Amino acid sequence: MLSERRIERCSGKKALITGVLGQDGSYMAEVLNRHRYEVVGLIRVNTHNKEKRVKWIKNLVPHIKIMEIDITQKQSVLDIINHESPDEIYNFAGYSDVFNPWDNLDSIYKVNCKIPQNFLEAIAKSEKVIKFFQASSSLIYGRTQSEIQNEETPFAPLHPYGITKLYAHNMVVEFRKKYGIFGCSAIFFNHDSARRGDNFFTKKIIGGIKKILNNEMDKLTVGDLSNYRDIGDAREYMQASFLMMQNEDPIDYVIGTGALVEMEEFVKKSFTAASLNWEDYIIRDKSLFRPSETQILKADIKKIKEDLGWYPTQTIDDIIEHMLVGE
Repeated sequence: MLSERRIERCSGKKALITGVLGQDGSYMAEVLNRHRYEVVGLIRVNTHNKEKRVKWIKNLVPHIKIMEIDITQKQSVLDIINHESPDEIYNFAGYSDVFNPWDNLDSIYKVNCKIPQNFLEAIAKSEKVIKFFQASSSLIYGRTQSEIQNEETPFAPLHPYGITKLYAHNMVVEFRKKYGIFGCSAIFFNHDSARRGDNFFTKKIIGGIKKILNNEMDKLTVGDLSNYRDIGDAREYMQASFLMMQNEDPIDYVIGTGALVEMEEFVKKSFTAASLNWEDYIIRDKSLFRPSETQILKADIKKIKEDLGWYPTQTIDDIIEHMLVGE
């Protein structure tokens, strides 16, 4: 935890957050609010179900300022930075199409590459010192030859999401070198919470269990359960992200747990936590199996632990419980 003295230095600062209506962005808004930041959340033009979702985030962070803006446009980003003059920017905007990524390359590029580039260019032109945080992804490692991944592990992405995330990651590095900006990237491994998007496997399992308990579903159909993942708690990862931005120097870090969970074990634990026998409700469908594009990804968090004193405390059982009953 930050000392009271260090927290006090944060008071009065302003931060912009993209993706503020998502899992990571909403938790980051709460973290910054606790540290007495003025928080500005940027949302997409024509955001789906906007009124309900904005009301939700304002219940979490009552004084948050929400602005609807197209941050894929360079001039819009320049305008918002000039108008708001933030001290820090957290970019959690991301686009991922799990099933048909090769059919949506333009959309994936526009969000994952163009948005961070727009912010970096605007910061480089600004007279004010503005810190920039980029949410990177373990998928930039791709089909790695390493059994455990850290900041020195070579990147070899295969999936369009990982490829575009690596573009943004590399741009942060180059803008840091060329313009001396405070820009850093967190290489996030899988992280979950009650706010996880419905299109993710873990949330599909938890959502299915809730429907079964409510008599809205009899069986839950799944694909391959033999995969392993390094899964952490999204709330803790946002604390790590905040520490990165309070660091004296801009440094990229791997954020994960270093512990692997087989997806079958995740299913078993989730059903057990709900007092259900998983074998009574699970149907395996081979048509849902997707060929793996990566090796097993396992985080080596030695660097962030040594530098910033951060390490995860929530177990997979804690995360499952939060997903079942938390907010």
